[in-house]
Amino acid sequence: MVYLSNKRLGVILIGLSLISGVARISAGIHYPSDVIVGVLLGVVLSFTYARTFLKGVNVPFTLN
Repeated sequence: MVYLSNKRLGVILIGLSLISGVARISAGIHYPSDVIVGVLLGVVLSFTYARTFLKGVNVPFTLN
């Protein structure tokens, strides 16, 4: 959601999230599939929320 409104901060947060995901896999806390499903779920829910409820946000794709 942050990326949709502030690209620079969004890229920083995505990078930190990737580092966190890799660290959790490396530490044995999560399986890789857990992290991948979490990423996909977060992306889908963010874009769905933006397209449904936020009117001034430019979502880079359409689901027509």
